Amino acid sequence: MLGEFTVFGAFFYAGGVILEDNDDVNPEHVFIALLAMMFAASQAGMAAAMGPDMGKASAASERIFKICDTPSAISEYAVVYDEDAQTVKRDRREGGVMIDKATF
Repeated sequence: MLGEFTVFGAFFYAGGVILEDNDDVNPEHVFIALLAMMFAASQAGMAAAMGPDMGKASAASERIFKICDTPSAISEYAVVYDEDAQTVKRDRREGGVMIDKATF
């Protein structure tokens, strides 16, 4: 933060010097240009700082989509592929779960 505010102070000082040396320059235009440069540089620094995090987020999203696209080994329906007809047929599976001696 100290560096950022030091640069801001230097920009305002430079703007004052420009206004002192040139009588035909509009102060509003000078400070609008200086503020635009300061905030653009600040945001460019923020974007550069977030670069590694964006790479990690992209890799994490790829892993999540890979997990979501992986078919489950436990399915309500069994998928049977008929190579002759080149179709996928789903058979209903019956099953049950028995919980014995469960305590909470």
